[in-house]
Amino acid sequence: MTSISIEKNRTIALPVWVSRTIARAITRPAAPPSPWRNRNPTSTGTDGAAAHSTDAIVYAASPASSGRRLPKASLSGPATSCPSERPANTAVSVSWTCDALEWNCASILGSAGRYMSTERGAKAVSDPARRSAGSALSTDPGRVAMRHPRQMPVGENSRLDARAARDLFPGLAGRTFLDAACVSLAPRTAIDAVEDFLHLAATCEERDASLHHVAMDRLRGRAVREGAALLGASVDEIALIESTTHGLNIAAQTIPFEPGDNVVVADLEFLQVAIPWVKLQEKGAIAEVRTARNVDGALPVESFAEVVDAGTKAVVVSSVQWCNGYRVDLAALGRLCRDCGALLVVDAIQELGALALDVRRAEIDLLVAGGHKWLNAPFGCGLLYVNRETLPTLDQASWGYLGLAEPDGGWPRYFATPAITPVRPYEFPRVAKSFEINGTANYPGAVALGASLALVNTIGVDRVEAHVLGLARTLYEELDRIGVRLVTRPEDAVRSGITTFEVSRDQAENEAFLEHLLDERIYVALRYSSGVGGIRVSTHYFNDESDLETLLGAVRRLSGQRLARPRARRPGASR
Repeated sequence: MTSISIEKNRTIALPVWVSRTIARAITRPAAPPSPWRNRNPTSTGTDGAAAHSTDAIVYAASPASSGRRLPKASLSGPATSCPSERPANTAVSVSWTCDALEWNCASILGSAGRYMSTERGAKAVSDPARRSAGSALSTDPGRVAMRHPRQMPVGENSRLDARAARDLFPGLAGRTFLDAACVSLAPRTAIDAVEDFLHLAATCEERDASLHHVAMDRLRGRAVREGAALLGASVDEIALIESTTHGLNIAAQTIPFEPGDNVVVADLEFLQVAIPWVKLQEKGAIAEVRTARNVDGALPVESFAEVVDAGTKAVVVSSVQWCNGYRVDLAALGRLCRDCGALLVVDAIQELGALALDVRRAEIDLLVAGGHKWLNAPFGCGLLYVNRETLPTLDQASWGYLGLAEPDGGWPRYFATPAITPVRPYEFPRVAKSFEINGTANYPGAVALGASLALVNTIGVDRVEAHVLGLARTLYEELDRIGVRLVTRPEDAVRSGITTFEVSRDQAENEAFLEHLLDERIYVALRYSSGVGGIRVSTHYFNDESDLETLLGAVRRLSGQRLARPRARRPGASR
């Protein structure tokens, strides 16, 4: 690890991208920590080997005393040697001292990449002020090769702790936010990534617009790599989708059904999990949608086994139920599906980003998850996983040219070739990406999703899960002491980040209770399915004990009062 100190009033000549990083940080000392993704210019390392670019995230902690403006300063980043083909990993700690204020930019975490030996790539890195395809947002594999491991292999003390990650969420200020299960808050990492993309989109810093379009499209790659790392999948098994709804419709359109097939869905599900299959039944594409019934809010594998038979083509299930937080045993359900020859389709939106989920162990065929809940990326982009063994059995339902293999020389060269003709055979690679629309995509959404996924992977999903479940367990125990009715199951094995309770059997009284909590800026929700539900609380990795104390204090105070009937229901609530 390298440590660099900058003394007061000392000036250092630096590349533009470094100056921009530090200037943005130190001129906003009271702001929450901001990560900065940067890339070092090529130089020569101390061992004589060429030093190459670094894809990094810089987490800047708040100064010891806020409210004072630090003097203008610049900071020279490390030059990371990468003498072999395999990228090296680096961690750098930097401190800034000025009078009584200390600025700690602790933890530059990243994977070192290498610039390829191309004339354009060499020109880009020889002039760091030039923001071309070698800029902070570029992912062009012709110039930089990046690797994003599931948990970045840096020192344990260097990794961002789940509690420290709280400071990366500016939206927590002034409220007690416990509703990630509805729609979560974006971290500063995602906000900054979108801001940088908007700068790129507004300026077109490539040589021409064709290269500009290619560069923007390749920015989507980070979300794919980080998503694969989080799920324990391969990148060719990951596609980007608009939402969970989009992903479930892809599944419904690509699974080759026959008129006699049936699909199994649980009775606790959010309505969208059932809608595509109900519509297939109405069209006569399948014979029946069967319902696995809950048992006192539980969905054991036996509930599915009672309705699955040889005609079951797919079992469609949320890995965590939206109304009470019940965590389904996916490994057992996967074995049941294999035994009867059914596909296992999983909606993971209430789990992914908060709990560890290994698609291999669970034998999942297709998995979908929008980014706007526990992945903290409310920008209209999510993940689709397609098991590579299942993929050949599925039918491609849409065809976009960006799903084709990239032609020799790239798309700009292809478009400039006189001999091309549109009417010809087209062969699409059999990878998960083939199920995307594959036209000009939601680039800001993908960029934000990639940043939010990277944050989870940097913390480590096992750490995230331990923190989330620890808070949920404390909340459950304290609510039990207060004496409210707990809807969430008590067994640890089926717990998630969702805890649901009722203060009354009367839904109107529960709604009145919710409204009083919202009046106190305590963000929770009221959710039911098949008679199971109540006031739903979501504890995420950005929450801490102070959030629980605020909620529990309000519950103790309000539960002893007879509350007025609720005001008019707010429109447009999502799950």
